Amino acid sequence: MSMYVNFYVKVGKRFAPIGTFNRNSAIGEAFTNRVPFEKVAPITKSQLNAMRIDYRAREFDIKEEIDNCKQLIEQILKMENSVDEKMDAIIETNEEIGYRTESLDRAKQVVNWIDFLSTIIEEAEDEEEYYDNVLDLNRYEYVYAGVEAPTEVVNK
Repeated sequence: MSMYVNFYVKVGKRFAPIGTFNRNSAIGEAFTNRVPFEKVAPITKSQLNAMRIDYRAREFDIKEEIDNCKQLIEQILKMENSVDEKMDAIIETNEEIGYRTESLDRAKQVVNWIDFLSTIIEEAEDEEEYYDNVLDLNRYEYVYAGVEAPTEVVNK
């Protein structure tokens, strides 16, 4: 059974959907264990900042691993093994680079989504200060998320 992580912007008492991600997607995996099941909860700037730091560190580590794989290929080329053995090792290392590149892409997707959510929060905070709470915004609680959030919770 597929489960989805749902994201919303709250204005007044209304939740407006802004994204839905399968839990197996990069963004779904990143948020599934951080948000409640069958309800919604606010996502704060501090949560997003902590996630951003974590995923930026992952990006750095993965890039380093890719560079190590590329260096390994250079070393393989200098080895005195047979051409077939070298080719097998290079193919295996290139496959590893492919896997790590996919992981890097997934980490970048998460960081982009975190940046998007952070921008929404920052813009909402600016609007709240400007309009002096005319829109009935709940300070610091603008973006909400939940896994399989029921329709009745969202459409109050």
